[in-house]
Amino acid sequence: MIADGRIDGTLVKKNSHDWDLAAADIILAEAGGQLVGLEGRPLAYNRETVAHDTLCAASAEVLPHLLANLTRI
Repeated sequence: MIADGRIDGTLVKKNSHDWDLAAADIILAEAGGQLVGLEGRPLAYNRETVAHDTLCAASAEVLPHLLANLTRI
């Protein structure tokens, strides 16, 4: 929904696995968005631990603002 512009951003629940995220990550990236950790770093795949902490997905324009507001919580 972010890739097609229906929503600006969303959080992704903790413990999503590489295989849950990889396709959505590439589709979002091709549409100009990003899927990142709450600290703003891109995901790293194929690690020893395949589960991820809470993530944020948003368009490139919205992502910095969304992350800045999340750090205030």
